[in-house]
Amino acid sequence: QTCALPILDAGKLVDDATVLGMIRERTDKPDAAKGFILDGFPRNIAQAEALEKMLAASGTPLDSVVLLNLDLGILFKRLTGRRICQECGRVFNVYTSLAAAAAHTQECGEAHQLIQRPDDKEEVIGKRLEVYEAQTKPLIKYYEGAGLLRIVDAGADVDTVSESIERAVRKD
Repeated sequence: QTCALPILDAGKLVDDATVLGMIRERTDKPDAAKGFILDGFPRNIAQAEALEKMLAASGTPLDSVVLLNLDLGILFKRLTGRRICQECGRVFNVYTSLAAAAAHTQECGEAHQLIQRPDDKEEVIGKRLEVYEAQTKPLIKYYEGAGLLRIVDAGADVDTVSESIERAVRKD
């Protein structure tokens, strides 16, 4: 089994065979029988085609693909400002929730600092965005053509975005 973390931390993509193997292994578990959501996958056309074949072989149709649409400036600020409590895992943003982050540090304990994920550093985000433009953005047209694309405005408040995602993946 290959560890994907060093590759992800460098802002690169994990090879398709490894990712597909991980997805196949996970979606074969009983709790995925009623459905599942893949977050951040596929990331390129080759992965989309391989996923399509894998799902067809298991008789599991792809119901929808959700694009969380967000201005790149806002995205960059959200990612570079994201901090995670090393004790409890709660997530904060130093730009939008500094007071809450400070209060939480007091609650959770001063020894438990808010840390930045390695892949949230500016240089890594820049690489991730370059990879997105070159490899992932073409999936918009791919899934649009298949009639599966659902676009959600990710610039709205958390509750609105959550409701929009739920509507986008509903099988009604």
